[in-house]
Amino acid sequence: MNILVFAKKPYAPKLKLDTHTHHSRTSDNQSYLPAELDPEDYQNAEKKLKKAVLEHYRGLEMLQNYRILNITGFRKALKKFEKLTKIPIQHAYMTERVDTSGFASDSTLRGMMDEMEAHYASHFAHGDKKRAKTRLRAGELFKTHHFSTFRSGMLIGIGIPALISGTISSFQAQTRASIPGWDGLLFVYSILLIPVVFSILVGINLVVWSRSRINYVFIFVF
Repeated sequence: MNILVFAKKPYAPKLKLDTHTHHSRTSDNQSYLPAELDPEDYQNAEKKLKKAVLEHYRGLEMLQNYRILNITGFRKALKKFEKLTKIPIQHAYMTERVDTSGFASDSTLRGMMDEMEAHYASHFAHGDKKRAKTRLRAGELFKTHHFSTFRSGMLIGIGIPALISGTISSFQAQTRASIPGWDGLLFVYSILLIPVVFSILVGINLVVWSRSRINYVFIFVF
């Protein structure tokens, strides 16, 4: 007769968490941070708060630019009116109507921007106001276009010789005779060329706008 022997596990009492304290302890008396002070949660909350501050400051800058744009529009419109009618009305109209309006003064808006700069300096820049202003005015990310410029130049340099060679070969009669479905292939390649031409035209527009000092970033909210 076989006798089965079961090894009895030693009794391990369950630990009872004290709900009146903020710390929980394990059996080896190792303490942990409370849930509200978890380092990962704190870092995530800090990143979200920093992003919110940057977005809020960017909104204040856009509002400031909108205010300046409106004042500049009034001045240019009145200047053109004076040029056409020969009536000196710009100074009187700006003093009586525009300068007394709510958007003419930026004291409230400037105070909000200074307050955000002070908060950002004290919480995220170790009290350095100059660093805080630079970071806030730079936007959410520091963007450079060195790699995209290099990549575009390299691809254009590779594509131009191929384009010239293909264009010369396409005018040869033996090339068209040796390729079946020449008309269909030409139609397909012309369709694929449309996005390339569109991108080139957009790039030319951006260059012209930049040289003409047109704030296309503010207009299109890039």
